[in-house]
Amino acid sequence: MANDTKQSLVNFMQSLFTEKYAGTSAVIFESEYLTDLLQKITIMQNQNSLRCFFSGHWVLFKQLSSLRNSTEICAFSDHLENLLVSYVVNDATGFYENKQFLLYTNELYKSFPFERKKSCFRFVTNFIGLSAKSSDFKDINGLISIFPNSKSSKLDSDDLINRIKNYISQHYNEDLSIQTLGEIFDISPNYFSKIFHERTGTRYIDYITNYRIDIAKKLLRSNQELTIQQVSDSIGYYSTRHFVKTFKKVTGSLPSEYKLKNS
Repeated sequence: MANDTKQSLVNFMQSLFTEKYAGTSAVIFESEYLTDLLQKITIMQNQNSLRCFFSGHWVLFKQLSSLRNSTEICAFSDHLENLLVSYVVNDATGFYENKQFLLYTNELYKSFPFERKKSCFRFVTNFIGLSAKSSDFKDINGLISIFPNSKSSKLDSDDLINRIKNYISQHYNEDLSIQTLGEIFDISPNYFSKIFHERTGTRYIDYITNYRIDIAKKLLRSNQELTIQQVSDSIGYYSTRHFVKTFKKVTGSLPSEYKLKNS
């Protein structure tokens, strides 16, 4: 058992030399026994996100548990680190979700002492390899604006497109006009149309049309009992005549011909 404890301690110490723990704070543990030391180290590992606030500082172990709003601070720090990782690996969804969380915690961040805000700033710039200098750590927007706009904007827009596509997959039989989705996602119709075409290479109206026709083809193949009107209604075409015309334009066949061929 003693050997296992020692090995666990060795593993932890070795992990401090990996990139994962770059910039980790040095922590003083007051322990008389190895098992007690390992227990404290385990607790520290579970709170390792706090390291971004103490980068470059020596911190007594007992100070960690005495921080005000320690639970909220841990959550904030977790999302800050995840935001950085998402940015580096081009994870648009992760970047957007963590960014939104951090924006919601603006009041918590504003309550941080100046040195803690400065540690956050230093942690962010070091992690993503920036040499930015700023004295404005007043709010989250100031911190997030550190990220180079070209990449962070692309991550945000990529995530927007993913969320739009996900919405379409769940509501393809409803009103999916640019105006309607613009209201849902709080963006102007012109920007909606522009960003969708830029990120997908396809016009939004063409994407919707092809998506609905693909669903119609699956229905015609899988359920011979469905009438053409029922298929039309189920994918959001409230004019069967318009559906038939669109189906023929996309597939080269009338729905009835396609159904017969695949019966």
